Amino acid sequence: MRARGQLAEGRIPGADWVPVEALRARHDEFRGRPVIVHCRVGQGAHTAQRLLAELGHDVRNLDGGYLTWRDGMRARELATAPELAAA
Repeated sequence: MRARGQLAEGRIPGADWVPVEALRARHDEFRGRPVIVHCRVGQGAHTAQRLLAELGHDVRNLDGGYLTWRDGMRARELATAPELAAA
């Protein structure tokens, strides 16, 4: 749900990029499987979640969006770094 320009910040591995404006036309691609939507910080994904739910999908919004996920992954990497574990 992120804008194309925001993809330069990084991507969640395995995530498909579908602009919210294209969801109505492409929502059948997600039939039969749970969907987790995200955007940069959460607002656009909220819109996407509501739309997909109305279209009958099992959908969740990744709270905090990409930036929170990215920062959480960085914190996890720092917490498990060998040089920090020995300290």
